[in-house]
Amino acid sequence: VYKTDEKEAELDVPETIDVDVTVKESRVIRTTEERQLLGVSLEWGGGNKGFMTADSSTEFKKEFLELLPELSGIHSTRTAGISLSDFKWKKAVGPMSQRTQAGESYYYTGPDNYGPTEWIKQFQLINPDCEFIVGLNVSGDTAQNLADYAEFFLGDETTAYGKLRAECGVPEPVKVGAFELGNELDGLYGEKPEKYGEKCREVILAIRERFPDAKFIMCGKTYPLENPLDDMSWRNWIIKNMEILGEYVDYISFHAYYDGQTVA
Repeated sequence: VYKTDEKEAELDVPETIDVDVTVKESRVIRTTEERQLLGVSLEWGGGNKGFMTADSSTEFKKEFLELLPELSGIHSTRTAGISLSDFKWKKAVGPMSQRTQAGESYYYTGPDNYGPTEWIKQFQLINPDCEFIVGLNVSGDTAQNLADYAEFFLGDETTAYGKLRAECGVPEPVKVGAFELGNELDGLYGEKPEKYGEKCREVILAIRERFPDAKFIMCGKTYPLENPLDDMSWRNWIIKNMEILGEYVDYISFHAYYDGQTVA
């Protein structure tokens, strides 16, 4: 039973059942080369320091480098998660002597030795043709700062931030599949979904002024982590934001946390 102060509803939640799973490695249904299905999603912050030789180092551990042949099937990578809404990318690039803590949440523990440069280098070591889904801190950064961030990935050395990327050891523009407009921001903008759409439109226009072909992913509703009796339904979130962003975005992300509910 799902209750609020004023309403009550019964949810049809299926019973939990035990299952046995057998993996037949000899039976190949689909290879990872056929589609961009196999990827890695990362949070920003201290958790990535384990890849590096020391907390103050931007060099990868020998143990990681030795694993590279085993990881070559990874085709894409993405940065998002809770830490994205606190991530100030300009604090996490350049020499370690110039870096400061990129966020204030518990994910961050001092100057970040794993920032955008290390993310790019790591996954280009895994797969030189790796595709990057770049999360944007639309709720906590400015449109111009995020356009600079897009330039860090897509700009050539004639641009300010393309030059910075090259100076950091990544000379060529990066293969970006799309820019993701925040992470689960219905929690922040839930009561006024149009505020999300308006901020995203500002960010999109700033980036497309420099990179007209850039693609964007809009946050879908983080369902079912909501009150199903609430008037702020997932349809309302999608409809209100598509009215603002429909002509600008290419994809919608859904973060489905399966707890017996559906999005039907």
